[in-house]
Amino acid sequence: MAPKKRIPSSIQSLEDLAAIKHAMAGVFQDAQLNLTSHRKLVVVLRNIQLRAIELGLQGSFNLTFAKLINLILPLKKGEKAADRIAKFSSAFVSAILKDEQKQREEDGMNDEDHDETPGSEFIEFLVHHLLRGTDAKDKNVRYRVVQLLAYFVNYITEIDEELFQALHYSLRNRLKDKESNVRIQAIVAISRFQFFELADDEENANGYNQKHMNSATKSLLTALENDDVPEKELEM
Repeated sequence: MAPKKRIPSSIQSLEDLAAIKHAMAGVFQDAQLNLTSHRKLVVVLRNIQLRAIELGLQGSFNLTFAKLINLILPLKKGEKAADRIAKFSSAFVSAILKDEQKQREEDGMNDEDHDETPGSEFIEFLVHHLLRGTDAKDKNVRYRVVQLLAYFVNYITEIDEELFQALHYSLRNRLKDKESNVRIQAIVAISRFQFFELADDEENANGYNQKHMNSATKSLLTALENDDVPEKELEM
């Protein structure tokens, strides 16, 4: 008997949580094999997510995604399968936000309309989940968590102020991690905080958030001045 396909030919055939989980596992299994299939797999996973939302299983989808991410957290730097899953996860988050931005434009909404969406809920859930691992005893877990957060920092405009502050605080702490691999990922993440705007802060004439630009830049410069990581390792 031929093995059952993990990714169904028709997403509409998914009728319950077990089927959703099975299909998601199949996508992740394929995503770890190579990068060339990621674009197609992102579309498949996005359709699975939309089907889960139709079935009232959005929360279960988010939790299952987090559990699948957990599988790569203990894997050390250099494990290609883990790196591919990290990049795939980033591409998936990007696809969600692009889809929702397109939908807002079609609905005549502007960028100032920040109603909570399935995409923003997904990102907030994922960031909350990963933040719990920033202080893990296992150095591999800390490395993978900060690596993933460094990817997701690009999308933190979709999270609330309190979570933004928690993310920034946790990443700043990892700048002092005893493992150089973790510090490198934290530097990459913090470098992306330099010009984020927050509504409660004063902006300078260029429209940038002066307070957080200075805070992030100061942390970054301090880390670079006091770290003995070779420059070539920072070229990522």
